[in-house]
Amino acid sequence: NCSDTATVTVIVNSIPTVTASVDSSTICSGTSTNLTATGATTYAWVPTTGLSSSTIANPTATPLTTTTYTVTGTTNGCSDTTSVTVSVNPTPSLTLSSNSPLCDSLTLNFSANFVSGATYNWTGANGFSSTSPSNSITIATVADSGWYYCTITGSNGCGRSDSMLIIVSPTPYAFISSNGATELCLGDSVILTATTGNS
Repeated sequence: NCSDTATVTVIVNSIPTVTASVDSSTICSGTSTNLTATGATTYAWVPTTGLSSSTIANPTATPLTTTTYTVTGTTNGCSDTTSVTVSVNPTPSLTLSSNSPLCDSLTLNFSANFVSGATYNWTGANGFSSTSPSNSITIATVADSGWYYCTITGSNGCGRSDSMLIIVSPTPYAFISSNGATELCLGDSVILTATTGNS
């Protein structure tokens, strides 16, 4: 009839309630948005692709495609998991072309590739502006030389910008001079000089 008694304490920690949010759930490709997790002490995000860090509460996400990020928050060894989705809209392609360089008084043509449903905004030298993908200046002058900038915005709101240098050169006036008579006897010579050109 001998006995002994001992005690042990069992600590029950509560499971944290983890919530996740995103600053902008829809972004354009190549841009970023901020993720935020709350409710726990430490965090682990997956996948790690496109994240500035996978172990902080508020990483920056730059996914290449639509991605669902799952975060596990832990406090006192107990964990909770939740997720948030970032949708990625494609950015339209933009390629600029022109018939530059050209001489003045000729027609200058320049354009951007056509994207259905997109809007265009051009600015350039000599006060040029346009909302058309293709443009022409019928009688180009030297003042039309310079940088031309184009921004394309797709129907999904995503945009891209690019620029190109256009050169309009003055047409040289051809002139020939001689250092002597131009009516010669056989065997004589005269030096002819052309001016104002580069070649």
